[in-house]
Amino acid sequence: MITYAKSCEVTENGFRVQQVTDHGYNVWDVEKPAALTVVKEANSLRMPSLKKKMAAKKAVIPVWGV
Repeated sequence: MITYAKSCEVTENGFRVQQVTDHGYNVWDVEKPAALTVVKEANSLRMPSLKKKMAAKKAVIPVWGV
């Protein structure tokens, strides 16, 4: 298990992970399957377009009951 992962690349044998530390970062090669926890900078947010916002407003959400 790798904690505080900044980036993750798929390789032939598994993953190459950059782990954030107090003094920079470490690079680890881990085999599949692997469990990772990531830091906030690992992902960039994608804002929805106006078209997607309008489609979400009109979406019918099914309600299941008992």
